[in-house]
Amino acid sequence: MELTRLQREIISRAAMAVLGVGLLYGGFRCLKTGWEFQREFREKHPSGASRYERRSSGAGLPILIGSVLVLLGAPFALAAVVPSNWFAKVMGPPNQIGLHENPGSDNPRGPWR
Repeated sequence: MELTRLQREIISRAAMAVLGVGLLYGGFRCLKTGWEFQREFREKHPSGASRYERRSSGAGLPILIGSVLVLLGAPFALAAVVPSNWFAKVMGPPNQIGLHENPGSDNPRGPWR
């Protein structure tokens, strides 16, 4: 059974939406956790402490992971809702650099040399 173009489009959009929303949700949860770590640390350690006595809040890693997840999830979520012809405009025409696109090349190593 061959899937129609509409069915493939729906499946791919749904997959991108699920992946994008999952990454965005996880990223925002990590960012929220990092902000909570930082807030609790500031409440327990006032800013008057010396630089050598002050310890790390541990918020850096959750904030970094959350930022990466948000940056990875945003294109997937965007691709799920933006029309596909917009991506064709942004990407431009495909380049023909592979041997499969030009099998009649005179170079035995391929058209890329």
